Amino acid sequence: MTRWGPGVDSETFKATSHIPSKAYNILEIGSGKGLSTCLLAEQSNAQITAIDNEPIEVTNLAELIESKGYAEQVTPMCASMSELPFQAHSFDAILAESCVYIMGFEEALKHWQTVLKADGLIIVSDLIWLTSKPNEKYQSFWSTEYPAMTNVDTRLVQAKKLGFEVLDDFTISDKAWQNYLQPLQARVNALKASMPESQAIKDIQRELDIYQSHYGSQFGYHFFVLRRKEL
Repeated sequence: MTRWGPGVDSETFKATSHIPSKAYNILEIGSGKGLSTCLLAEQSNAQITAIDNEPIEVTNLAELIESKGYAEQVTPMCASMSELPFQAHSFDAILAESCVYIMGFEEALKHWQTVLKADGLIIVSDLIWLTSKPNEKYQSFWSTEYPAMTNVDTRLVQAKKLGFEVLDDFTISDKAWQNYLQPLQARVNALKASMPESQAIKDIQRELDIYQSHYGSQFGYHFFVLRRKEL
């Protein structure tokens, strides 16, 4: 899989274009396959620290940035998003795509802002409801998968209460979803014959069915570009 979550370069660029050119240190949380890491390196002169808790992917990222000539600019690191091994006020900006749900939006912002400089940015994409009356089937699914999932207005209120100014917010496109869903469905299809009793394959197919039927109308990923106010 090239992507571990929905995304498209143009929308990541739209969100990260708010990072000022004078930014010196950027932290990427949940770097995964390194697509956004490379995008950050292309558009910025900042030093980038890219963390993921999967050692194999950190090794793969190191090989990727070496092959693209970013080894002096990007530092891959195996670390947990809930235990950031950095000093307070170390970064001008933080990027976290499709992973804030692991900690929960509010908890993540509270924890991550401790390593952010005054006026620094946190840029996250989070799953949100796009309707005030979700279908019971999908509400039941997400109440288990992401109990804290809510709507955009609630997220904006939460961010402001935590001391952030909202610079931008937008829902990702159909293209971003299909960049993830189509390869994932193809991979599942390829494995079904050899793994007919796999519960993991069945669970992923269930998620795919949920995604394909109602993303964009019932729920979607939404970018939030947040600036920490003066300390």
